[in-house]
Amino acid sequence: MIDCSEEKGSTVAIKEESEHQRLIENTALLLQREHELVAIRVREEQIRNWLKLAQDLPQVLSDYRLPVEELLIRVRRLLVDGLRLQRMMFFQVEGTCLRSLAPEGPERIIDARTASLLASLPSGMCNDGDTPGMAAMAGYFELCRFMWSRILVPGRPPLLMVAGYDRDKAPFQSLFDENSVAYFGNAAQHVQ
Repeated sequence: MIDCSEEKGSTVAIKEESEHQRLIENTALLLQREHELVAIRVREEQIRNWLKLAQDLPQVLSDYRLPVEELLIRVRRLLVDGLRLQRMMFFQVEGTCLRSLAPEGPERIIDARTASLLASLPSGMCNDGDTPGMAAMAGYFELCRFMWSRILVPGRPPLLMVAGYDRDKAPFQSLFDENSVAYFGNAAQHVQ
């Protein structure tokens, strides 16, 4: 004979387990939705920042009497402040030599493979300096997470616009994506 109290206890335990499982599933769903909402807000803020930059760049570049280096310094300041980037650099590319224009710095000699990659890709990104093919580039730029865009100016060697974060700051920043690279390329076209 089965004791009614055992049967009731078993039924209660099953109901409690079912309720507990439902709470866990609902909590997981809520956390997922919260994560999605945060991602949407971050994306919205990024788009708003890029749009503001697109409006501000023509004003920064409007004084054509200034030397190119001064204009690049102004663009660099605008992009670093507007996008909250850690570092932004402009290089003049001459074969395997990167000449720092803004900020000024020593020339950097790059290997032929990296020079070929930069010459063949007008823009790109790297979200960690360990990506195959990007490790050398990350070393030359002294960045871990970065994006770049090439600028072609008639009568001058190509310019390279590079921005990103070093290894210590990168984990606290959003990953670059194709949209970021497209917006960055758009900024490079304004500079061009």
